[in-house]
Amino acid sequence: MRKAEWTYLPRVTRPVFIQVVDDLTIAIPERERNRRADTFTNVLQNPNVALICLVPGMNETMRINGTASLTTEPSLLASMTHDGHEPPLAMLVHVEEAFIHCGKAQRRGRLWDVDAQIDRSTYPKMGEVMHDHGRYEDVTRERMAEVAQWDYDNNMYPTDVD
Repeated sequence: MRKAEWTYLPRVTRPVFIQVVDDLTIAIPERERNRRADTFTNVLQNPNVALICLVPGMNETMRINGTASLTTEPSLLASMTHDGHEPPLAMLVHVEEAFIHCGKAQRRGRLWDVDAQIDRSTYPKMGEVMHDHGRYEDVTRERMAEVAQWDYDNNMYPTDVD
């Protein structure tokens, strides 16, 4: 498949947030403050999705390809309640293909090795990258970095940790 045929779905709350509905369907909850509802518009326009599932500490990843739909089915949403927060919506992924990728690249790159982590100050901040990509022309690079940092500090799911 060409990249343009797939929907970008940045979703994460914490490890093990995907719920298995049946042998060919998984559900991904929309969490409070996730603020990525724009991807739901993408799903409505193009239901083809491709997911890469990372599990902290594991080198292997799982690839899931399929089609997505949205649901507000009450019993499913209730079953996805976490820390007293029921998601308002969930994305169902109808799995057409699922397979494991070997972990050689993650092992070579020492992805989970704390001693291999970079000095974060050597790379631009998220807001600076967003600014440089031209999405926010009326805002300075420094202001965009401040806004992105504010969003990280104030709009994380309530039980997430820094």
